[in-house]
Amino acid sequence: MSETNGPVHKRSNWVAITTGVIGGVLLLGAASTAAVAGVFTAHIDPNVVPQLIREDAAGIERIDVDSSAAQFVVGCEWPEGKSSEEFMLSTSTGGQEWRMVRHGDTLKVEPVSRWFGGFSVIGPRSDALQAVTLLLPSSVCEGTSVLDADLEISAGDLTVDGTFGVLNLSVGAGQARIDGAVEALEVDVSAGEAVLYLSNVQTADLSVAAGSLRGVLDGTAPSRVDIEVSAGGRRDLATGRGLFREIRRCSWWLRKWSQGG
Repeated sequence: MSETNGPVHKRSNWVAITTGVIGGVLLLGAASTAAVAGVFTAHIDPNVVPQLIREDAAGIERIDVDSSAAQFVVGCEWPEGKSSEEFMLSTSTGGQEWRMVRHGDTLKVEPVSRWFGGFSVIGPRSDALQAVTLLLPSSVCEGTSVLDADLEISAGDLTVDGTFGVLNLSVGAGQARIDGAVEALEVDVSAGEAVLYLSNVQTADLSVAAGSLRGVLDGTAPSRVDIEVSAGGRRDLATGRGLFREIRRCSWWLRKWSQGG
C-alpha cells in the first residue's frame, strides 16, 4: 500500500508518509519540506595519495564512522580469499586524509582534518567525491560476532551492508543507504535522505526533521517502532496487523494536519 499527498495550500510545510506491509512487517516512507538544508562541500586536495590502513579487530565492539563528504562504503566485499580478523580502510586519490583511532572498545573512523568548505544547496557532485571503503572483520561478516555502529553523514553518500547489534544513523545531509540486519535501530534525519532495507529489527526509533526516510523492515516484526516527525505527531507502534492499522492512522493524521484540518 502507498499513499501520496498532493500540494499543500493551507500550510507552508508538508509531511507525507507512505506505508505498507511486506511479510507482515513495516514498509515506511516519510518526508518533510519544513526546511531546506544546505550542504557543506569539502576541500579537495589533489595531493592526497590513496591510503590503505589496517586495524586489528581484537577488543573492538563498536565502530564510530564520520563519513564527511565522501562516497563512503562499509561492508564485507573482501577480495576472494583475503578476508581477515581486522578492519581495513582504503581511500582514493584526492579529497581528505583519513585515520582509524581506538578509544577503548570503539574504533573511530574519521578525516584527519575537519573540513570546512564552501556552501552549496545541492552539495558536491557524486563523481567529485573521494571513494572511501571500510571492510569489516571476517567474524562480523560471517555473523559469529556482534558489532555496534554509530554512523554519521554530513554530506556525500554512505552505503552500509552488514549485520549489527545496535545501529545509530545520523543524517545531516547527503544520502545514506543501510542494508542488512540490525537488532536495535535509531535513525535521525535532519536533512538529506536515508533508505533502509533491514531485517529482524527488534526496536526502531525513527526521527525526521526534513529530508526523507523510507525503507523496509523485513523478517521478524519489531516489538516497537517509534516515529517522530518535527511537523507533528509521535506514535509508538505495535507489530503485525496492529502495526499496519496504527501506521494507517498515523498517515491519516499527518495528511489531515498538512491540510490544515
